[in-house]
Amino acid sequence: MIRYLLILIGLNYWVTLAQPIVIENPVRFLALGDSYTIGQNVPANQRWPVQFKDSMAARGYQFDTLSIIATTGWTTSSLLSAIDNQNLDQKNYNLVSLLIGVNNQYQGQNISFYDDHFSALLDSAIRYANGDTHRVFVVSIPDYAYTPFGQAGGTQNAQNISSEIDQYNHINDSICSVYGIKYFNITPISRQGLIDPSLVANDGLHPSGEQYSLWVELMMACIDSLPLSISEIENSLNIYPNPTRKQLHIDGINGNFNQLRLYSLSGGLVRTMNLTGENTTVIDCDGVSSGTYIVNLLNTKNRLSISRSIILE
Repeated sequence: MIRYLLILIGLNYWVTLAQPIVIENPVRFLALGDSYTIGQNVPANQRWPVQFKDSMAARGYQFDTLSIIATTGWTTSSLLSAIDNQNLDQKNYNLVSLLIGVNNQYQGQNISFYDDHFSALLDSAIRYANGDTHRVFVVSIPDYAYTPFGQAGGTQNAQNISSEIDQYNHINDSICSVYGIKYFNITPISRQGLIDPSLVANDGLHPSGEQYSLWVELMMACIDSLPLSISEIENSLNIYPNPTRKQLHIDGINGNFNQLRLYSLSGGLVRTMNLTGENTTVIDCDGVSSGTYIVNLLNTKNRLSISRSIILE
């Protein structure tokens, strides 16, 4: 329970202010990285990109593609080589993530290589997202000093690891700031690994599925605050039959609305219904007098409101 309190208190610090991410249905998501993205030592359904997909789907987003290009042990140069000649520009991705660098640090590479390589990788990520920086986000490098593996070399070695991870994260955060790329600083979450061993996988080194869940919660806090595209949502709505006698069907809600109100033309509230987030709902109009009414769909959190006229026979 303490862990969740820390996350709530630190949320404004952990989410770097930048231009908002743009999410477009259907989502075609490309996740680039290393062991932290492929989810070493956790089941496939607990990898953070998969949990991200599931959390987005629960919010009504539709996924067309989830591609993960990541392998345990990859450095920035490994990832650069892996994405060459894969025609990723032709895959029409509309969301791309990047998390890379821990193996540069672990292998003791010159940190100046990371600066150049990370910039090149971010350029590629933006290109794969059709050149739109709003559709790219970066995840910070977790700190493995706060794992049994990281502690095995002694306190001084663990402190050196943390210091170097901070240097790497300073570079990727600074580059993201220049580009205006959304940056998720999950490193403070990883530093709870010694306090809460459930956040570390059974290999004593990598994050557990539970830790990845906390990363995704941080990401969803950002997603939940995004302004919704009214035109996109309106185009997806289908209200039928209209006119109707007893029942009205509404398709395309997709979790975008949490309340429905039925008004008379004079402005009187006739009926209120709380929505469950499912794509389709049915309004029982039995007992409502014949006439013309206004169906008002609301998202109270985002202050989104869409209205349609219907006729009851």
